[in-house]
Amino acid sequence: MKITALLAALSLCTSSLVAQEPRSEDDAGFLSSFLALPIATVSVEIARVGCGRSVIWAEEYEAIEEESLVPSLRDEVKRFESDREGSTRRHANGVDLDDLRWALREVNDFPDRAPSLADIGFNAGDIRAYRDRIAREIARVEECRRLSNEAELIYYRSSSPINEENRAIYEGITRRIDDIGPEIMRSVLSRKPPYTSRLRNIVYDITLQSESGDEIICTLYAGSGTSRHYMPWVIRAGEKHVKVYNLELSRLLSSLLPEDRQRDVRKEKVGLLYATATYLSGVGSK
Repeated sequence: MKITALLAALSLCTSSLVAQEPRSEDDAGFLSSFLALPIATVSVEIARVGCGRSVIWAEEYEAIEEESLVPSLRDEVKRFESDREGSTRRHANGVDLDDLRWALREVNDFPDRAPSLADIGFNAGDIRAYRDRIAREIARVEECRRLSNEAELIYYRSSSPINEENRAIYEGITRRIDDIGPEIMRSVLSRKPPYTSRLRNIVYDITLQSESGDEIICTLYAGSGTSRHYMPWVIRAGEKHVKVYNLELSRLLSSLLPEDRQRDVRKEKVGLLYATATYLSGVGSK
């Protein structure tokens, strides 16, 4: 009876985290009102959620205007569209707010757009690091089998999804990077990382306010403080909740987070290749 009551309580605590799965079908134009005027302020909040919400870090930044010594093509387009003089650009905590607004315009026009695996951009060092990880995992299992160490073999099998049936997928994913399209990547990025507790989820909320006072909230749900390449973000504009996978927007939003300075981009890319192979091998729910 006590166990049943505990499970029911846990279900109530985690239901808010599972929440609705936002869809971006027919959501084009959902940011038009917000984008009518420039971004004025940026507020960042990091909270731990489970049976409640506990804010662990918060900061607010006002837009600072600076003269741009090297006008970009985006400046020229902006000037052509609005007939504005000069090349003043807005920044907040080192992030170019004009670039952020530009990325939001793309999301407004194409909310369904997602990257292919190749769009992430992998270099020789990334590929080598991934292959080294796979080789280490396979070597551990083979060593356990050779020594007939059943206890360690059971442990590695439970902590690694690689087995004889799907080994070729993990080893061959680096040769298929150009073949993995946006639909598969949307599914890969939407899956929760394995071995994470919903009661230890970290939520990143970035509130953007325009000069008119309109607000949107960009949220990243990161199980135990980790995420796959800092995507997807959920953008809340009024009653709309839209899940987006825009690479440029993700880069700019994550640059506003304090963790961005300690990011290990190579480790993220290796993890993304691994997650893609796991998805293709059918391990776990899709």
